Amino acid sequence: MGHTETILISLLNLSPGSVESIHSSTDESNHLSIFVTLARRKMDCPYCGNSALLSKGFYTRSVSVPNRAFEDISVSLKVPRYKCSCGHNISDSYAMSPANSKD
Repeated sequence: MGHTETILISLLNLSPGSVESIHSSTDESNHLSIFVTLARRKMDCPYCGNSALLSKGFYTRSVSVPNRAFEDISVSLKVPRYKCSCGHNISDSYAMSPANSKD
């Protein structure tokens, strides 16, 4: 990752190992949009403990940055989803976007 990506990861309170990809763009009104795809990681089902979870793709969350200095920034997080054989759908938890939380 480049220097800009490393700075963005740090500002968003993410660990470098948790990010699969990150890029940003600025529009004509200087609004910064940051697009982050979070990496898949090995995890167990919190309901039954099963470690053989099936990938269910990603879902996208729009995350607000709670700092007025960053009010012209929007963050789009692509968060991994999983399905367990016990029937539960599970999303991973990250510092910016707790699992199964509401926007």
